Amino acid sequence: MIQVMYVVTIAVIGVFGYLVGIAIQPRLEELGVTSVGVGPLMLPMSPVNLAVIGMVLVGAGLTVAFGLVAVVSRYAD
Repeated sequence: MIQVMYVVTIAVIGVFGYLVGIAIQPRLEELGVTSVGVGPLMLPMSPVNLAVIGMVLVGAGLTVAFGLVAVVSRYAD
């Protein structure tokens, strides 16, 4: 069940990132922003790339959070 929730959450984040990318792209072009990213992950500005960045970041965060919950629940009394 948790795997389904994980995949659905990542898919929803991808759709949301794409929609946000469509909404902010004209403004970013006005400001001269040509690439978006976090740390070493730099991509050309497009709605698809914004969705990818969101899915990677949320996926990494959820993986760490679920991993910590699994470790803590193993040792909980």
